[in-house]
Amino acid sequence: MSEDRTYTYADKGGVSRVTCPEPSVPTRKTEMELFAQIFVSGDGQPDEAAMEKLIQAYAKALSASPECVQK
Repeated sequence: MSEDRTYTYADKGGVSRVTCPEPSVPTRKTEMELFAQIFVSGDGQPDEAAMEKLIQAYAKALSASPECVQK
């Protein structure tokens, strides 16, 4: 778990709370929360450090997406 408790991760997955600076859905900040979840399945080398970077990047991209930002 991150020090600020906004995301958690392991070698094959992660979850992060997404901050919406200007939510397109007015209730997003008060009544609902947006979370990003990633799970990697299949063969491959588990990599906890790579998963941490991936969940951080994914959450950042979602915070800039139409789901969060009014256009």
